[in-house]
Amino acid sequence: MEENGSKPTNRNWLTEGLLLFLATALAYGLAFVYQAGHFSHFGLPWTLIEINIPSVVIALAALAFVFGLFLLFADVLHPFWLMIPPAIRFKLSWHLPFAMLPAVFYFVFESPALVIYLLLFPVTAFLFFDFVLPAIPRKNGLSYVARISASVTREINVTTFTDRFARRVGFNWFALVVGAVGLLYVTYIIGRTNGRLMDEFLQVQGRPNAVVLRVSNDQVISVLFDQKNKRLSGIFTVERIDSGSQFVFQKTYIGRLATPQTRLPRRANDK
Repeated sequence: MEENGSKPTNRNWLTEGLLLFLATALAYGLAFVYQAGHFSHFGLPWTLIEINIPSVVIALAALAFVFGLFLLFADVLHPFWLMIPPAIRFKLSWHLPFAMLPAVFYFVFESPALVIYLLLFPVTAFLFFDFVLPAIPRKNGLSYVARISASVTREINVTTFTDRFARRVGFNWFALVVGAVGLLYVTYIIGRTNGRLMDEFLQVQGRPNAVVLRVSNDQVISVLFDQKNKRLSGIFTVERIDSGSQFVFQKTYIGRLATPQTRLPRRANDK
């Protein structure tokens, strides 16, 4: 029985249990979206993705490493971040992720030039009106920081749907969801980029026009490619492994393989 008639509480246990559940769920999500990004580059359907315990353990280890690295960089950069005026910090925190979109679409998704130009126009306009235009001298005599502070005050007074939603669910939960979605998105980009940068592959002996993308307990997934142009064909095979099947694998340098829709730059040592 608790002293002073107080009831026992499980708040701490619930908090730790909830955090453990969220971390495990996020690890499953990270393992899935990484493979989804990797498979997307090679034209494989997501239905072939299999999540196993080793991939989840690796995702948990990567999550812990990234979180620790984030804390390390936050401790180092925090004093310099505080040297920036609060109004400019507010603008940077909202605009920097948005400004990175054109680079992401160009380097990761290999989008056509028209898409990049369409993205650059609003990004450039936002950066100009928020950071360049306040620097132009005006008759009111306000400083650069004072003008940005005034614009931030006006923006804060405008209640958007995002503000209403964040207040409804709580800012901490909202930040947690946004951070998780951002981490999943970055993981997808890493998986896709890893597939684009691969130049060494497993091959089944006797099949020079196919590369092996995954070998699991019961199946081998291979993708055909054009040996001359180093271009993926979009045709894949799934072969079951049973007691009568024999596969001899070898690691071979092939070079970067382009998707059927894009053409990657050829390197001097790509034959």
